[in-house]
Amino acid sequence: DPEPLGPADTYPSMVVDKSGTLHLALRHRDDRWQLLYRRKPRNNPWSEPLVIAVSPVPGYNHYMHSLTVGPTGHLHLVYQFHYGDTGRADDCKGRAAIYMRSEDGGDTWLHEDGSTASLPVTIDSMKPVVHFPKGGPGLHYLRVANNVVDELDRVWFFCSVVDNEGGVIFRREGDAWSRIELGGMTGGMDLSGGRSSSLSRGPGGHMHLLVSTRPGGEASSWYDAGNEVFHLEMDSEGAFKDFRQLTETDPAAAQWLPALVNWDWTRPTASCLGGHWFTYTRGTNEGGIGGDNRSPLKTEVYLSRLSPKSNI
Repeated sequence: DPEPLGPADTYPSMVVDKSGTLHLALRHRDDRWQLLYRRKPRNNPWSEPLVIAVSPVPGYNHYMHSLTVGPTGHLHLVYQFHYGDTGRADDCKGRAAIYMRSEDGGDTWLHEDGSTASLPVTIDSMKPVVHFPKGGPGLHYLRVANNVVDELDRVWFFCSVVDNEGGVIFRREGDAWSRIELGGMTGGMDLSGGRSSSLSRGPGGHMHLLVSTRPGGEASSWYDAGNEVFHLEMDSEGAFKDFRQLTETDPAAAQWLPALVNWDWTRPTASCLGGHWFTYTRGTNEGGIGGDNRSPLKTEVYLSRLSPKSNI
């Protein structure tokens, strides 16, 4: 039966491990908004919330967190600190991307260097993968997307960064991070501000990234009506395989917010077979950030599938 959690919780990211335990990361609204972790072992109640991170300022923050289970059973969590000194949503910018993991099913959380984290993590105690203390000018700010774990238990995630408008995929190599620069693969598409993106693994190990941006390569805002959905395919080591536009150019409405089916290590022989399913939306955000987001919007949601030839 449905079981309410909250009541002020949003942005759920939930995975199940091989034992049937549900693991959930979510954002909790409070004076200083928090990133929480909970779990539910099979046939047992939900655990009490564990505060993983807390915003440095009162007011709005979104963590864009993603929680995954790798082939070893380790939990992998990627999130960001995204805030403004005023606490207002329209003043927020992404400042830091953070990776943490748990090797004991969520009891203990480790920083990216392997040291035990003292929770909750703050902007002062974090050990970030990348950090831009002041954000960046205009649309140039940090924003993370979901993480994916490969067969070597390496963590991959897309991130828009201040110092590279083409965007970067970070991949964990042992105890260090490598940067896969995407600009050369996309023909110089502008991915600053991380408007919307989704990353998944294929059965043969290839990585698939969906992004939303303007076809001409110009910079665009979060809800720009010129945004279209594109597909970038890389092999298991991050080398370029293919890049193409998926949606037909439509300057009247944004085609954006793509979401690929996540790769699932609890069922690796069946996950994403026959081509990844994905959703995206078509419409306009008439209110915009800082506007009236409660106004009626004409938004359509589409379900589509990557062709099997791109499902390596």
